[in-house]
Amino acid sequence: MPVVTAWIDEMRKAFGVDVVNQQIKRGMKGEQTFFATENGHTVGTAMDVPDPDKVFSGDRLLVIPMQEVRKGGKRGGSA
Repeated sequence: MPVVTAWIDEMRKAFGVDVVNQQIKRGMKGEQTFFATENGHTVGTAMDVPDPDKVFSGDRLLVIPMQEVRKGGKRGGSA
């Protein structure tokens, strides 16, 4: 799960290792706090979502490293 792992690493940098690890552990124990899937592998507990258009998923997420945000940098085009 290399893409998920990279995303988790960025979340750990942004929110702290303990906070993110706690949510992952809770999801692995059955709480709806964390769920990830990549290449047929899953971790955590999927959420019951009545409307799939209201799901926040990593494939819709652009992670920009904080050092770029602090510099005012943008990705994917010219400013």
